[in-house]
Amino acid sequence: MHSRTMNIYAGRGPGRHRDTWGIRQQLDLAGVSMAEVGRRLGMTPQAVSDTVRGVRNNRRVLRYLLEDLVIPAEMLSLPEDMCAKEEV
Repeated sequence: MHSRTMNIYAGRGPGRHRDTWGIRQQLDLAGVSMAEVGRRLGMTPQAVSDTVRGVRNNRRVLRYLLEDLVIPAEMLSLPEDMCAKEEV
């Protein structure tokens, strides 16, 4: 489905494999902006953007994208502690 390409703009860890453009496309399809996600979570748009781009791994943002907006886990390249919960 999605290749595990390296996100050259992300830091180390799982965020470097995050499908930034795929996530943005899913947000567009849902009619939700990153700023709106930030408002819903009481966070700054920058925190959401950094998470989507793979610079951060904010668990609240990732959980919201995964559970509320139903963005596929393989697009999000979740951190290990979140992956373990998904397998259960």
